Amino acid sequence: MIWNGRPSSFPFLQCIFDILKNYTDAGSYVAVVNTEYKFDIPIVQILGTPTEIISFMSPKFDFFIIDLEKTNMSEFLQIFHEDRNFNVAKKFLCFGRSIPSNILGLMASYYIVNALFLNSNSGMLGTFFPFEQANLHQLNTSLQIIGNCSESSRVVYHDLFPYKIPKKWKNSTITFCYLPIEPIGFANDTKKGIGTEIYRLILKLMGATSKTSMHTLKTPGSKQMKISLKSRNCDFSVAAMADDTFDLTVPYHFAEMYWFVPSPAINENYNFILGTFTTSVWLICLATILCIALFWYFLCHLTEQEQQGYLLEKFVLTFKLLLEQGIELKILRKSEFILYTILIFSTFMMGNIYKSRLLYVLSGLHYEESITTEESIMEHKLKIGLPPLYKYWFEHHKKFLDYMNKNYQACGLDIECEDMVAFQRNTAILRGLLVTEYHNKRYIGEDGRLKRIRLPDPALFIYYICFFLPGQPIFSQVNQYTHYLLQNGIVSKIISYYNVRPPEQTTYYVRKVLNTHDLKWSFFIWMIGLIAACVIFAWEKIGAFLKDMK
Repeated sequence: MIWNGRPSSFPFLQCIFDILKNYTDAGSYVAVVNTEYKFDIPIVQILGTPTEIISFMSPKFDFFIIDLEKTNMSEFLQIFHEDRNFNVAKKFLCFGRSIPSNILGLMASYYIVNALFLNSNSGMLGTFFPFEQANLHQLNTSLQIIGNCSESSRVVYHDLFPYKIPKKWKNSTITFCYLPIEPIGFANDTKKGIGTEIYRLILKLMGATSKTSMHTLKTPGSKQMKISLKSRNCDFSVAAMADDTFDLTVPYHFAEMYWFVPSPAINENYNFILGTFTTSVWLICLATILCIALFWYFLCHLTEQEQQGYLLEKFVLTFKLLLEQGIELKILRKSEFILYTILIFSTFMMGNIYKSRLLYVLSGLHYEESITTEESIMEHKLKIGLPPLYKYWFEHHKKFLDYMNKNYQACGLDIECEDMVAFQRNTAILRGLLVTEYHNKRYIGEDGRLKRIRLPDPALFIYYICFFLPGQPIFSQVNQYTHYLLQNGIVSKIISYYNVRPPEQTTYYVRKVLNTHDLKWSFFIWMIGLIAACVIFAWEKIGAFLKDMK
């Protein structure tokens, strides 16, 4: 390392080594930055082996050594600020023949407070205390000397990065962003919501004045929120979940996420009656009746009992049996008797099943089949409405994810998507239970039923937190006060105020559509009786033929 065009004297090198020794550990990485933002000496891993890392913005770096004469600090800090691994809590050691005053203001504007400045001519070691006035936005940028790296001076190295965050922010107005989601944030004139009340109280405990700012984002996303925080629209944000590139407080609320779908519509009576059996059962019934009528006709034809209109008469008699109407028959043969008997038994079974359904449909209102699973969402061909960020939660459910990609409806967290479920009845949305139940009063119909219902089981769980850009000065205090409010039950009391008890969700009885398996005994009796009648009829004909031969 070269200062003043000559090798540095031992005290300067010893000073830097002692600083690194006191503020790094065995897992720390140190980056030395030059004009190109590359390394002019190897990366040093303290107490470890040298390691090559492509980007100096790697989250592994804990300590930056910056040559002020070779580095454009304005450009460097801008790049550092825009990087996804931006964290102002990292430590900086800046050295040069002089320390420009604008450098201190520049670093303070990014909330970089863990910075040391070493004058390579005099050996003076300084830092600044930006929050002396307990104001988060009006910063003190004067350099204060805290030591000297010359031979005659001794530096107390464990005090080089003193605690610079005030306990009370009495002169600060701190702004936090919220998403307009009732009741977590607020989207009305009352300016009240769970998250906003909690963090207003926390900022009051910190001695600061609070101010709120609504996110202009309609859909949550870490990238957009990070841009919003870096642009200083707000100092921190209240939202649902975030990735690990933020500093996250302890969650103040865990929420169950459910699929909300249109409630079943009233079923027309004719649809209910026709829907008693599956299509295959209806076809088998008609085919069986046709076979019986034809067999009956041919039986009479071959026994010389045929009369005009006899085929139509057999159809009429068969349907009368289905309706349990009495008929008069002149039974001359055993085969005809067996056929008549199995018709009575089987049609009695089928008729009673159907009449019970007919009585049920005439005695009240009946609804279409209720949607109860993700599979039934696909069967009903509903659009899938949710923010793009939520898609990755369903990567394990490939079939549903493929369906979602083909039938996706971009939805924010506003109320418009809930309206699509309740009124347009063509969309399923994923929402938190607390948030959606808060809006239930909007979706109660004239009959007292909710126009949209939730699936029985939660799809996933999320948590509501407060998040900061890494290293933000007030993060630690906000997190501590969040713990305090949780432990003392204050958060629970605030949430209970907004936990509106919803009207009980109507129980929609699932009507079972009867299939061939449910009616197997009716079909079995039909089949056995028809086969028996055919066999006996054949035996009668063969017996009569043999008798004539004699």
